[in-house]
Amino acid sequence: MQTNDCKFFEWHDAELPPFQKACFLRMKAQKNLLEEQLKCKSISESLMSERLEIKENELHQLKNKIQELEMKENELHQLKKKIEELEQNVHNHSRRLKFERNVFMLFLFVLFVSMFIVRDSGKGQLMLK
Repeated sequence: MQTNDCKFFEWHDAELPPFQKACFLRMKAQKNLLEEQLKCKSISESLMSERLEIKENELHQLKNKIQELEMKENELHQLKKKIEELEQNVHNHSRRLKFERNVFMLFLFVLFVSMFIVRDSGKGQLMLK
């Protein structure tokens, strides 16, 4: 068919039969629904990706914190060992001082007693002054 004034052909499609039209509209609705679902899934995926990144950062920070705490724990353990060694040294030194004090006290006692004991030159008997 040709238009009278512009000499171009006009194309006229015949209307689709009702079954084909219903099928076409149903497919168009499904396409729109699938596009919306895809859009929602992509948004959901991006949110999950962001959450994953946040959780990975938190995990990294927690691992660093664990390493830091383990280092402090090792340091405290070393300090505890050092304190125990010092306490043992103090205890050993204290025992040595106690022994030396007892020996000195015994020496003083013997000296003190010897000052009051006089030997008799002829009989070998000991007498108090």
